[in-house]
Amino acid sequence: LGFSLKEISSLIDAPNIVVKEALEKQVEKLKNERTEKDKLIEKANQMIAALVNEIIINDMHYFTKDEICETIGLHDGVNGFLFNKGKAAKLLEENPYISKVEISFILPDKMTVSVTENKICGYIKYLGSYLYIDRYGNVIDIKSETAESLPIIEGLKFDSFTIGSEIPVTNTDSFDAALSVSNSMSKYGVLNDAVNINVSDTDNIYAYIRGIRVLLGLNTRMDEKIKTMAEAVKEIPEGDKGTLDLSDLNKPIIFKYAT
Repeated sequence: LGFSLKEISSLIDAPNIVVKEALEKQVEKLKNERTEKDKLIEKANQMIAALVNEIIINDMHYFTKDEICETIGLHDGVNGFLFNKGKAAKLLEENPYISKVEISFILPDKMTVSVTENKICGYIKYLGSYLYIDRYGNVIDIKSETAESLPIIEGLKFDSFTIGSEIPVTNTDSFDAALSVSNSMSKYGVLNDAVNINVSDTDNIYAYIRGIRVLLGLNTRMDEKIKTMAEAVKEIPEGDKGTLDLSDLNKPIIFKYAT
């Protein structure tokens, strides 16, 4: 029953009542030890059952699933309960290309990671480089060249910027127009060709695409104008140059060839 030699020697000549009490205490001690062992075994089994065996991450534009896992130290075999999901999400959200992360552990062995990215919608030339901006006008990155076919915005006035923050432009109307045009271009697939947008004069916004000057006029009905531009440009033969006037959609659409 787990008595030591000293305890056995003391019990040999002891009265029955003393022996009984000693035995009862020892039995209770063994029961408690067994209960603790059972709890430890149960906890160990739970930890084994919680080992991640499947990792599900949504498709992303700027990151691979392996890059996400490496950044936060997520891999098969980690404990789904003990993995610090909040800390991992905050770590990923420090990247300006990521706006939101949700991480969940689903019993028995599945970890899901949902990443919402800050999609780049255009570029702004700045001292020989390009500022990458998202649809809210926040600067996501700065590089010496563009990475993909997105509109290059001209005509904004500012003296400084901070990665992860909105550009502090002085001509805010032009800034609003730039975001309106670039977001609409992303929506209607105009970006197979290089596009330059000039918003310096918000009464006479215009774009250049494939050698065609597209007059967009005021920052009104911009979604319709960009949709019309996307359809009209497809009908103009490759290499033809001229001016497409979309400044007033109530008037007939005219393409004037360059002379």
